[in-house]
Amino acid sequence: AVDRLYSVHYFEWPISYAYSGESHDFWELLYVDKGAVEVTAGDRRRRMSRSRMVLPAQWSGTFSSMMA
Repeated sequence: AVDRLYSVHYFEWPISYAYSGESHDFWELLYVDKGAVEVTAGDRRRRMSRSRMVLPAQWSGTFSSMMA
């Protein structure tokens, strides 16, 4: 169960945006409200479209990256 939220951020990335990744000791939720994004966590990669969400840390630990 989730007992608290640490923070909420809303971003609109440019179409060519790419983020090389990060590791941290908390989970983050990625929700796509428009467009699409490709999320990589460990050796798993998934293309996410509008109205989809994922917890990348559930796939392979704590390293994830994304590309719009």
